[in-house]
Amino acid sequence: MAIEENENQNGKQDERQAAPAKGEGGAEPAGANENQRGKQDDGQAAPATNEGRAEPARANIVWLKLPDYLAMVRHARELAPIEDCGLLAGTEEGGVRTVEKVFYLTNVDHSAEHFALDPAEQFAAVKEMRAAGWKLLGNWHSHPASPSRPSEEDKRLAFDSKASYFILSLNGGEPVLNSFHIEKQTRVSKEDLRIR
Repeated sequence: MAIEENENQNGKQDERQAAPAKGEGGAEPAGANENQRGKQDDGQAAPATNEGRAEPARANIVWLKLPDYLAMVRHARELAPIEDCGLLAGTEEGGVRTVEKVFYLTNVDHSAEHFALDPAEQFAAVKEMRAAGWKLLGNWHSHPASPSRPSEEDKRLAFDSKASYFILSLNGGEPVLNSFHIEKQTRVSKEDLRIR
């Protein structure tokens, strides 16, 4: 896995951001290689309104630990061609979400084209999150044979506009992980997912 050093405006080094090295199975940084996966909306989601009042701004950065990313890829490859799925727990402060734990849940549909989380496992995961002082940040699932973007079914089932929706594609050899915000089951925008 190649690591890029990013300089901020003062010339100092910022946090490291993961970048894929050819043949190492690393994640692509969000926004990379758009032409291979199809054009995505790179803009931030517009704030939703609730009877004329603006909702709080969405998190604009989502951090994921490199070991968690690698474990997700391994787990999804083991379950392929069935879609893998789970929940994301962590913290949110100042528009920055940090995934502290990735939960692996059973896809009770055992399908290669869609997923449904096991309700008992989902309840246990949320209970563990609360005990640890984390919040539910969103969910994740794999696309064993399609790109890392929400399908029509993914959009239709995206009921929580505050959630981050991670989609891990195994299509084409190299895994690609993106995070999305889905507003009112139709408006999709890519979040700034950073792996460190």
